[in-house]
Amino acid sequence: MRRAPAPLRAVDTIHQPAIDQALSVLDLDRQRLADRLGIPGATLPSSEQLRAGPLGQDLRRLALVADGRIREPAERVLSAIASVLGLLFWPAGGDEVAVPRAFWASHLGRMLARAKYRAFAGDDLVGIAAAARQLGVSRPTIYRWIDDGSLDHVRDDRSGRTFLLRRGVDERQRVAAARRPGTHDPNRMRPRLIVDADEAMGGETAVAGWETEGGAVARGRAAEREGPRGA
Repeated sequence: MRRAPAPLRAVDTIHQPAIDQALSVLDLDRQRLADRLGIPGATLPSSEQLRAGPLGQDLRRLALVADGRIREPAERVLSAIASVLGLLFWPAGGDEVAVPRAFWASHLGRMLARAKYRAFAGDDLVGIAAAARQLGVSRPTIYRWIDDGSLDHVRDDRSGRTFLLRRGVDERQRVAAARRPGTHDPNRMRPRLIVDADEAMGGETAVAGWETEGGAVARGRAAEREGPRGA
């Protein structure tokens, strides 16, 4: 989490065994790495010491968010979840975190998913079918974007439904609209308008500016070249 919140008072949670298991696994990794690096003095911390540390506090706070017992800003929840996943699954020398699909069926995975779901209000989320209609794509396409990480999502493990973050769907819609054919792009090369036969034969530079407004600029410049009618 970006800013360390105040330590939590002792609060019982049904997720404590899963939290303790994760802390134990990570501490064993720390000891194994310390041994291989030849770092002396690696000691075994107690369960209470692990729980009181920053990671233990983050996991307990996420557990309480998952149970609906406290509220935390969404960005803080997402940051804490990303930190936990990074510690668990980011391999040394790797470029990215690869979370096994089976993890989300574990107790800890379900807890993190529930915390993420509860971090957002109903208006912040959109269903799969609604997102497909908004983006004009099929449901399988939405699921493909979820799988490749290009659309962030949350899952309500109690109902079994998956929701997308509305801000991600809206941003994808804006990007798609900007790329749609016919959309004005000032950096795109504009076609040249051949005004008369002299230009077609290599005369003066052709009038540019056949804009999306129906070519009004180009037609105006062509009229200037021709001069007043009847002259």
